[in-house]
Amino acid sequence: MAGFAAFLNGLTFPIQILVRVLPVDVALYLDTLERRARELAGLLADLAYDHVAFVRRLARSRTLLERRFYLVVPAHSETARTRGWGWPFVAVSTDRVNEASLRHQLTHRCAEIERQLLRCGLSARRLTDVELARLLYTCWCPELARTQRLRHVLHDYDALVVGTSDAGSEE
Repeated sequence: MAGFAAFLNGLTFPIQILVRVLPVDVALYLDTLERRARELAGLLADLAYDHVAFVRRLARSRTLLERRFYLVVPAHSETARTRGWGWPFVAVSTDRVNEASLRHQLTHRCAEIERQLLRCGLSARRLTDVELARLLYTCWCPELARTQRLRHVLHDYDALVVGTSDAGSEE
């Protein structure tokens, strides 16, 4: 706890902590455990089968929950303000954001957080674009996310033209 408190006190930028508590689907875990138990011999296999039975009983009587913790790290832009003339000849200011400096700042902040959390004995990693899109999707549309999965390529969602994989093939 003291290490995590020191981590929070040492931050030079704000963060947001997102905690998600979701029910666990134990079927995949139990299937994997049973498959591995078949490969074991003797007392170790018996122990694995006992563990499978214990988890099955536990899942029947209680809802098993999985907790996931996310740190939301912002990148603050240093905008360059320029003045120009707009219609009808009124001074207008526009903001230009240097995207490369924002990416560099965000990368540096995420690396710093990973290093500081590792000192506390906690592991952390930066989400990929697809993982981040899935997290946002499941937070904003939890019911729809259960039945409709996101694709592995995000470009499919921002393209101007939507196509199918078998377009142009003749049968």
